[in-house]
Amino acid sequence: MTNQAYLKDWDDFADANTSKGPILLPIAVDINEHGELTRERMRAGAVKELYIARKDHDFPAYLTEHPEKFPNPHLIFRDYVEYFAAIDGAQGPGIASPLDMKIKRPVWMLFHLPRKNWKFTVNKQYSVENDRDDLLRNYAKVCTMDDMNVLILSNACLSGPEGLKFNLHVTIFQENDGQAYETDIIIDPGTENDGGIGQGSGGGRPPPPPPPPSGP
Repeated sequence: MTNQAYLKDWDDFADANTSKGPILLPIAVDINEHGELTRERMRAGAVKELYIARKDHDFPAYLTEHPEKFPNPHLIFRDYVEYFAAIDGAQGPGIASPLDMKIKRPVWMLFHLPRKNWKFTVNKQYSVENDRDDLLRNYAKVCTMDDMNVLILSNACLSGPEGLKFNLHVTIFQENDGQAYETDIIIDPGTENDGGIGQGSGGGRPPPPPPPPSGP
């Protein structure tokens, strides 16, 4: 099972990448002039700018302090940018469209909210339906970035239970006649685990938990 034609180049990237760890799938979530939610694969230049601006601020310390145990953010972002730099330059701007993502290997799913008055909800950025509650759990939060405009989820693709899906929780900030309003919405990104393969970092098992903070 493959993604629709819009993500064919990402499928090619996934097939060509030989790393055993997760690869990056960055999606911009926005709304068009008709009020319809859209999803678009982020271009290499935008991903590079985000990484350079936020790499020293937003990644949890355990990722950068223990590269022998955990996925390396630098390599994950670098592989994506290097592969798509020439492709995106030749294609020009992408066309935002509804998107169903088929996942068949471990990925870091990066969701970007281009509108600055959209933020991932502080107390709950995502929810998962029908995921496992054991060592074969698929989804885990890596971190938020860029003042809550970016959420990175790890999909270990360890299992593919029927109906597996997750939702993004977003808060929209608006102002009317000097009065500030917050509206919480839930977005279904449209994903499907294509029969999880369990070949991510850790030989088919989730990575170990972060080390406990060191005491004085």
